Amino acid sequence: ETGEIEHTLLRYRTATEILLGFDNIKLYSFQDDKEVIENLDGYRDTCHFHPNVNRRIFEITHSDDETFLLTSDNYVDRFSDFEDYIYSVDFERFWE
Repeated sequence: ETGEIEHTLLRYRTATEILLGFDNIKLYSFQDDKEVIENLDGYRDTCHFHPNVNRRIFEITHSDDETFLLTSDNYVDRFSDFEDYIYSVDFERFWE
């Protein structure tokens, strides 16, 4: 559907901006983790990860690793980089 990607990205960005306003929330984003998103074997179906991916996410969010932590200082760049990726990636290569 036309504009679906743009609307989805806007919803993510808006939710992120709202949630970052709370001091008691740590917000992580793995949508730009190419190790995960480009490995189709890491998905059980269209919206569920393989248990190994879930374990990795759990371990990262329960450690001092801030690689995927969204902050008011980095979320704009992270979203911008992800948008650039979405519009430039050759999705056909995943089906070869």
